[in-house]
Amino acid sequence: MLDRTVSFLAKDLAPSARGIDQARRIPRTILQTLTDIGVFRLAVPTAQGGLGEGSQTSAMIIEALSTACASTAALVSLQHNFIVASLCGFGSDLQRSTWLPRLANGEALGCWALSEPDAGDDLSAHVTTATIEGDAFVIRGAKSFVTLGGEAAFAIVFAKGSGNKDLTAFLVPTDLPGVVVGPVYETLGLRGLPVVTLTLNAVRIPKANRLGEEGQGAMIIAQAMDGARIGVAAIATGITRAALDLSTQHALRTLSEGAPLASRQEVQFKLAEMSTEGDAARMLYWQASSLRDSGMATLAESAMAKAIAVEAAGKAASHALQILGSKGLLPEASVERLIRDAKNLEICVGTPESLRLAIASAILKD
Repeated sequence: MLDRTVSFLAKDLAPSARGIDQARRIPRTILQTLTDIGVFRLAVPTAQGGLGEGSQTSAMIIEALSTACASTAALVSLQHNFIVASLCGFGSDLQRSTWLPRLANGEALGCWALSEPDAGDDLSAHVTTATIEGDAFVIRGAKSFVTLGGEAAFAIVFAKGSGNKDLTAFLVPTDLPGVVVGPVYETLGLRGLPVVTLTLNAVRIPKANRLGEEGQGAMIIAQAMDGARIGVAAIATGITRAALDLSTQHALRTLSEGAPLASRQEVQFKLAEMSTEGDAARMLYWQASSLRDSGMATLAESAMAKAIAVEAAGKAASHALQILGSKGLLPEASVERLIRDAKNLEICVGTPESLRLAIASAILKD
C-alpha cells in the first residue's frame, strides 16, 4: 500500500494541498482516492471488510500523507485512532457490523465530540447529559471544536448519565432531529479539516447506541488519546520531512555570492538538524506504535513521540522559512502552511506541558 500511497502523493495530493488549505475542505475526489487505495480500510478488522493493520503501519501511512498535506493526514489519523479504534475496543457486535464496513469503504466518516465550550481536559466540568426517557437516551448539550462535525455520518459523543459523574460514550448519527451544526471555525492550521460546534437539542438515540459500559467514557478517551498521539507524531514527522525537502531543493538551486546556498555552513547546520530531529521523532513513534501493536500500555512513549515530533516540526518549518527567505512568505512556497500546521499540532491531543506531566508520572510510578 505504501507504494500506491506515494504514487497518490505525487499525482494528486501534493498539487492539491494549497487548494485544500485555502478552501478549508478536502475534495471528495481526494477522499475517493484514499478509499480506492485502501487507506480507510487499513485499521478496520478483516471481519468487517478491512485490512486489519496495526498502529505502526497506520502511522507510516499518515507520515507519508503529511509530507504532502497535513490536513489529509490528520483526517486519516482521526478515523484510525479515534473512531475505528474506539469501535473496535468498545463497540458491540451490532455497532461494529453497522459502522466499520461503512468506514472501511469510505461511505462514512466519524467525528469525536468531547470538548465543551466551558470544559476541555477537565472531564468533571462537562455538562452534556444523557438521560433515559422511555426506550431511548436523550442527549442535551453542546460540543465545541468537533473536527468534521458537519461532514461525518456519526459522532462519538461523551455525556453524563443521570446521577453519574463519569462520562459515557454514545454513537449519535448526525442526521437525527436536534443535531445542529454550527459555523466552521477559522483555525490557524490544518485548515482542510472543518471544525464546528455540535449542539444536541434533546437528541433521541436507541439504548443500543451506548458505546461501552456506563461511566466508561474516560477509559475510551484515554485509549484513543494514546493512539492519537502516535498519529500526531507521525503527522509532525511528515511536516519535518516536507520542510527538509523544500529547504534542500532551494539551497541546491539558489546561488548566494556566486555559490549554491547549500555550500554555506549555517544552512548545512539547519539541514542537518532537521534531518536528525526528524529521524529521532520517527524512531520514537515507531517505538510507541510497536509497543501498542503488541498490546502494551504506551502512555509515556506516545507522549514522548508527540512532544518531540511536534517540537521538531515547528523548528524545521522555522528553519525552512529562514532558508527560503522572502520566498518562504508566499503561499505557493508551502512554508507558511507548514508553520501553521505545525503550530496547530502543539495543542492537539495534549499540550507540551500536559505531555511532560504524563511522562513524569510514568517515570515516578516506575
